[in-house]
Amino acid sequence: MSNLNPPLNDAGDELGDSESVSLFVESTWRRSSLAVQSGDYDWNDRFGTQTEPFKTVDNEAQTVIPKSIEIQTEPDLQKTIDLDPQLAEHVSNFLKKVCPFVESQILANVESRAFEDYQVSWEEERDTIGLLHTLYVEKYELNVQQGKQTSRSSNKNNNTSRNRDKYQGNGITDNDDDENTTIASHGADLSWNSSGSLIAVAYGRTDHSGWCVHRASVCIWNLMRRHVRTGNPDTELELPCCVPCIAFHPDQPNILAVGLFNGEIRLYDINNAEEPLIMSSTIEDCFHREPISSLSWIKNISERGYVLVSSAGDGKVLTWAPFENKLSHPVSGVTITPGNTAKNRFPFLGVTVSAHCGLSANTFNSYYVVGTECGTLVRCVQNLQQRKKTKEKRGDFVWSNDAFQLVSSGNPAAKLELIRHVEKHARLQALKAIECADVFASRPNPLHLYAPADSFVLESHSGPVYGASFSPFHKNLFLSCSTDSTLRLYNVSSVWCAVFVV
Repeated sequence: MSNLNPPLNDAGDELGDSESVSLFVESTWRRSSLAVQSGDYDWNDRFGTQTEPFKTVDNEAQTVIPKSIEIQTEPDLQKTIDLDPQLAEHVSNFLKKVCPFVESQILANVESRAFEDYQVSWEEERDTIGLLHTLYVEKYELNVQQGKQTSRSSNKNNNTSRNRDKYQGNGITDNDDDENTTIASHGADLSWNSSGSLIAVAYGRTDHSGWCVHRASVCIWNLMRRHVRTGNPDTELELPCCVPCIAFHPDQPNILAVGLFNGEIRLYDINNAEEPLIMSSTIEDCFHREPISSLSWIKNISERGYVLVSSAGDGKVLTWAPFENKLSHPVSGVTITPGNTAKNRFPFLGVTVSAHCGLSANTFNSYYVVGTECGTLVRCVQNLQQRKKTKEKRGDFVWSNDAFQLVSSGNPAAKLELIRHVEKHARLQALKAIECADVFASRPNPLHLYAPADSFVLESHSGPVYGASFSPFHKNLFLSCSTDSTLRLYNVSSVWCAVFVV
């Protein structure tokens, strides 16, 4: 704080040590502040300070000099495609039709848990194949061994037990029922579900000489469990006869289609432990009456769903819509019949089928390849257009669209005869409208109801055909295998075999 020091008037007023004299120093800050405010203060007066003098330093700093750089970019051009108005409308309609389906599939892939526990192996792939599990039914193995031991001991006493030994060596004797009734223990077919976690094995016999007197089962194992029970299946479906073939649904991992030896087709929900059987077909003249040889789920793009195609030894290849009519009747079918020429003559017995859904012109068609026991391969084309739930007045009756389409897709040579037969049945039953069920209730001739499928015969094998499969990457290529020890690659657009492997 600065003080104004006035000059001393007398010499005796100098500061010094004194015991009796007091020195009074008048404060000048009030006087000086008032003088400054009034403007009478003399700036030449001396000032004093009690603080150290302030030190100031000036420093200079250098800043970065900014620079501007120019770059050249490509102009943003809007690329457009000039389409013919008619073609543009066709493309627009196509996108409106398929976009919802594509979007639903993308969402399904996002929500799918198929690869939830899958771990990618970045190590070098091995060329060798390792055995992970050996699946079997423990009670089957034990009973087979007991049956063999029993048959050996009985052979020592009489020779009439040889036939019984033949059956007991290949099956399981059921002691609770008739001694001739056995449980088939041969693995006849297997199928993986869509998630890849379950494998189903069908048990049956292939050496039948008459009616099937065996009981069979379908055993299902869950291979995604921490501890796989290889000797005991997680689910077992008991069936009254042998099971030649099974097929899991491509989208629903819990739906399993089962074909029986007696010609019956069943659908099971394996998640329902109490009542797994959902629906089953009947045994009629227009249905299957022989053992089911194969089952295939075919995608029907026009209806965004799946149909089930079955073939049997009776020469019928039938298309079913199980989620629409609960297997009450097929929606279409073809028959494998002898042709008029020598090259087209082949027996009915033992047909196998492989199907593939492809796009042909403006309609969605399915190409079926049917193989027979004599080695013949037949290509069938099944139209899977969307079925409209409408009715139309035709003559004296109102036909549903499904019923009239079923009759129209039959044998062209017998179409009028078939319509008259169905209408006659409708008059006897006093019906005013004809549905698909009425068509089958009239019991028509199967050769009239189903068109022949021998219009396009491929180069034949020299032995029975036991398998055919279309390529998942090329819709026209398929492989077939036969007992003639050959594997053949075909193109459905050509009669001749493209590749022949022995």
